[in-house]
Amino acid sequence: MQINEEQLKKFILDSGLVKPSQFEEAEEKAKKTKQKLGDILLSGGKISETDLKRMEAFVLGIPFISLTNQKIDFSVLSLIPEPIARNYNIVAYKKNEDTLEVAMLDVDDLPVIDIIKKRSGLKILPRLHQICARAVQAEPGSRVSRHHSERIYVTQCLSLGRW
Repeated sequence: MQINEEQLKKFILDSGLVKPSQFEEAEEKAKKTKQKLGDILLSGGKISETDLKRMEAFVLGIPFISLTNQKIDFSVLSLIPEPIARNYNIVAYKKNEDTLEVAMLDVDDLPVIDIIKKRSGLKILPRLHQICARAVQAEPGSRVSRHHSERIYVTQCLSLGRW
């Protein structure tokens, strides 16, 4: 599933998070460097990663979720094998009778949903999340800044069998 860049551009402008002059400057740079506008705004400090992911989620019609301070049952977390979680930056965080909610970083990885659906037998509800990548890619026990420490907790618990 691809994000419609034109819709995203319109939403960025309409959101008021970026001044029109900053938007135009970033758009020019994106064209010159053949990068996505959102990435230029993010790297230039004009918007946060959370802002970008929330806008992408809105444009795609996928809910945005924050897992900060949310306790995840280990049995739910382990429904996605660790290699798949690491490779696709995806975390199972909530299970109901017939549904499994998963937080993912990249909407281009939506095809992995079919794999998880077949494996779990549940209807998969994807949610966009900006910090899954940091959580699933971190090495347990690795030193991280205080800013990222809560993000690493998911992987540490997964690797240690806690949750």
